[in-house]
Amino acid sequence: MKLFHVLGVLAVVAVCALAPAGAQSASAADPNGCTDDRMRPLALGVSGPYFLWLMVNPAQPMVGTAQMTVGVCDAQTRAPVPDVRVQLTPTNPAGVRGAPIMAMVHARPEEYGASDIKIKDAGQWHYTVSVDGPRGPGTLEAEMFVSADRDYDQGSSVVFFLVVGTLAAGSGYVIWRIRQQQAARAGV
Repeated sequence: MKLFHVLGVLAVVAVCALAPAGAQSASAADPNGCTDDRMRPLALGVSGPYFLWLMVNPAQPMVGTAQMTVGVCDAQTRAPVPDVRVQLTPTNPAGVRGAPIMAMVHARPEEYGASDIKIKDAGQWHYTVSVDGPRGPGTLEAEMFVSADRDYDQGSSVVFFLVVGTLAAGSGYVIWRIRQQQAARAGV
């Protein structure tokens, strides 16, 4: 009986320890977006009058579909720069340059997203981000490794099965206790 108490407590502790700690996105932390130190872009830099950054989702892309977001801010003030034309030009791992992709989706004033970019080959990709607006042109170069298949971490699988096992044991204990109390009330 004490074993089930211990397993129940362990289940609660495991769930609390593995729960995410309320992460904030760059947009929630800083309405400007260009000054958030927690932002983890694929590439960033100053080009002409612009501070540019490029992010990809998922952060570790695989063959298939990914989304890219380009941030365009003033190089001096880091204020968003609206009304610019943004395009992404991919070069695949074989060195073949693709057609430019116009980034048109606006999540926030300084962000220009290219919806669902199809990635057909694994390997090292190169992207050229070109910005053109009333203040002039800007360019950002970025390298991105695309994996063929997601690498699984064996350690996370072990933790997952331990947590599921602990939760199952705790649930089994609760059910056993309920049935035990029902039997005691029935006089069996």
